[in-house]
Amino acid sequence: MTIFAYYRNSIKTEIQKMSIDNQVSKVKELAFRKRLILKDENQYFDKETSARKTKTEQRNGMSRLLTEIKKGNVKTLLVYSRCRIARNVQQHMEIYQILRNHNVEVHFALENEVPMMFSPEGELLERILASFNQQNGEDIVTKLKDSKVTVARDGKHAAARINFGYRPDPKNKGDWIKHENEGVTVEKLYDLFLNESFKNINRFTNLVNKKGLRFKDGKEWSHGNVKNVLTNRIYKGERHYRNGDEPIINFDPKLVIVDESIWELVQIKMQNYESQRPMKSDEEGERKPSFLLENLIYCTECGEKLTYKNAVRQGQKLWVYQCPNHPKKKIRKEDLENKVIYYANQFFNVILKKDYENVVKKILEFNIKHYEKVEKFFESASQNFKSRIGSFIDELLVVDDYGKLPDHFIKNHEKIEELSKSTLKFKDYYYHSVEVMEELLKFHENHHSEQNLLEQSLDDESKIELLGDVVQGVYCGMENKIEIIFKHPYLVELTGGHAFELA
Repeated sequence: MTIFAYYRNSIKTEIQKMSIDNQVSKVKELAFRKRLILKDENQYFDKETSARKTKTEQRNGMSRLLTEIKKGNVKTLLVYSRCRIARNVQQHMEIYQILRNHNVEVHFALENEVPMMFSPEGELLERILASFNQQNGEDIVTKLKDSKVTVARDGKHAAARINFGYRPDPKNKGDWIKHENEGVTVEKLYDLFLNESFKNINRFTNLVNKKGLRFKDGKEWSHGNVKNVLTNRIYKGERHYRNGDEPIINFDPKLVIVDESIWELVQIKMQNYESQRPMKSDEEGERKPSFLLENLIYCTECGEKLTYKNAVRQGQKLWVYQCPNHPKKKIRKEDLENKVIYYANQFFNVILKKDYENVVKKILEFNIKHYEKVEKFFESASQNFKSRIGSFIDELLVVDDYGKLPDHFIKNHEKIEELSKSTLKFKDYYYHSVEVMEELLKFHENHHSEQNLLEQSLDDESKIELLGDVVQGVYCGMENKIEIIFKHPYLVELTGGHAFELA
């Protein structure tokens, strides 16, 4: 029997890094209890990897594990819990089918995990549990966002890197203090900007570097770094954080590096250069535009996200998406984004059509039937455990102390409590699903005319947000063959896609 194990954590924090160690410890305890020999080479890890946003094939550890399973090398899989496998219903069920097809026995180290069963009832239960995990993952993201908002409202650092000129406050977590040397450099930068003459920001950047002023780690200043320092409100003591449409602004006097009057004078002078295009010799420092697909586009050959760069084509400079591992794979930014927006609008209008409303109704009916079936399963299991307890009535009559109850009675009682909790969670999820479906049906009833989801007049931030709602991913293959996978904003069951080629 070949024993394998899989571990995953998601975020770059010390707590999450420790969670990998915790998983390994618990899984090894499980292997010891079940007398299973787990070799080091048969343990696969996906560290700092999201199971919500990352495709299965992009998780190196999971991909290698699935390859071994398909080869028939895996008979038993040890994993801490279901949510380590996936936090996305579709991914979870795909992995479940592979485990089922190859008859892999799965053991969970987390005590309250329901065993994985390969039967029609088991498959239905997996889908429900996967839905719970997906919802839980989304709740975690919401809590993280809420915690950032709380930190921002407390006037502390909520997100992004610490700005030049500051360092973390060792006495107050989440707060900053001024970096003595960098703070002096910021003051000199502002003074130089106000008192020197130059044609554009790039020329000013060159002047700054010639004067010997240096950025972090002794590096020379770039156009972007200079502009950020000269326009960032943090240097006059204002922290800014945006919670959706709500700006959160706090003033902290200990963060002031330049006087507000000096900061305002710099902004006035800066306006003279805002509309100027850098000279040809300075175009390397040209301001980067927004890349609408920055977190959505992948290379199908290596699974890496495409990055962006300034390229030269037929003597003309332009922005392109490019694979870091396949440099020849370049796609012009405007061409690709316009195509994706066009097909995203098409997909959105398909969602609004009357026949799609019928599909939503069918899914609602299907889910209601199956949720009712699972509810009966929970009730039956609960009755089964209660019946077992009832069969121990003679033993219970002679017990006068709870601590002396038979182990098998306590275990059955605990399972009834677990089932009760699972049933309540299941009902909450069920009623929430019905509400979402009914809202969708109302939406469909009121929107049958064609309309564009993404108008060209929208700002880039809104376009990025809306694309994230309906685009699961954009995948670039050989010879710039592009495939877009669309998703319904609310229903994982409803997806779409479109393939095309770009020159």
